[in-house]
Amino acid sequence: MTGIVRIDLADPDAADNVGNAIAGVTPLRSPSGALSGDDPGYESIRTAMDLAIVALFGAVGTGLGLGAALLRVAGAAPTVPWTNIAVVCATAFGVVLGTTAASLPALGRLMRPGGLRVG
Repeated sequence: MTGIVRIDLADPDAADNVGNAIAGVTPLRSPSGALSGDDPGYESIRTAMDLAIVALFGAVGTGLGLGAALLRVAGAAPTVPWTNIAVVCATAFGVVLGTTAASLPALGRLMRPGGLRVG
């Protein structure tokens, strides 16, 4: 669902009111754009990340398609090794979980008032 909303910029609660209205209709969505405080300077980074994700899925799909075509040319039936895929996914999940757990103590120290000093 997409929409454009005009608000009175003099009203300090306007952004909150729009966010509450959106949450009432679709709880999993949030306002984006100028209302949510997005910095236009990050638009190029967001665009690059979107392109990287699209390229990644395109590369994976192309690789699977080419692999299947080569297997068919060689006379072998293309199969998907679900066990291997599950092991790789579980390993990746474990690495992410372990890295997150290992960084939590440092994050806790940095988020204390003494760790939030600038300069």
